[in-house]
Amino acid sequence: AFPPALGTGDITVLPGGARPPVTFTVRLAKSESQRRYGLMFTSDLPDRHGMLFIFETDAVLRFWMKNTKIPLDMLFFDSTGRLVSLIRSAAPFSLSPRASTGPARYVLEINGGAAAKMGVQPDARLLLL
Repeated sequence: AFPPALGTGDITVLPGGARPPVTFTVRLAKSESQRRYGLMFTSDLPDRHGMLFIFETDAVLRFWMKNTKIPLDMLFFDSTGRLVSLIRSAAPFSLSPRASTGPARYVLEINGGAAAKMGVQPDARLLLL
């Protein structure tokens, strides 16, 4: 299967506390087929790169790691950009569903361990496009 064409953009995360903002270059997954494909078969993500999944409304979101070769941090944000939940280093190839702890609209997937490196706090925010 060929990956669907994706737009790209830069987004900024405010990790929370007094930590400086961090900018990521992301692939944008807006359609159902783009979201379903996600980062499957990606074998390497450069630092400060990732994928931003964009949904129409806030809802509890479930993700899995089928065909995903690298561990990923998943940051779930609501429609105001507030961090809802964080899953650290989801295991590659796992079929276990990973769900947000509350309604979310955006999911940022980045390299496993990147959230810890930038010091993500409970008051972290995604600066909306």
